[in-house]
Amino acid sequence: MATPTRPKPLPTYYTLGAGAAAGVFELACLYPLDVVKTRLQLQSKQLGDGKGPSRGILRMLSSIMRHEGFSALYRGIAPLLLLEAPKRAIKFGYVCTGRICATQ
Repeated sequence: MATPTRPKPLPTYYTLGAGAAAGVFELACLYPLDVVKTRLQLQSKQLGDGKGPSRGILRMLSSIMRHEGFSALYRGIAPLLLLEAPKRAIKFGYVCTGRICATQ
């Protein structure tokens, strides 16, 4: 019976690149929702009673896009990208390298 061969591990720069791309993609998808969440929280605090007009996520999202434009959803994302890409690259690269070392 033939011995099963293990797949050849990817080069480190592939895993680092994949981790960085995953971090940037995640941030690009979730950052607008974080902006909407923050606006909803600030809206209720400004009124003082903690309740405020609960407009909902979709109404707040459309309001931001209508009054401030699409770019307002991504305002301030650059510093987070500079932090997130290396963090995810290192984490993903470490996990993949750790798995390879653990299996050998």
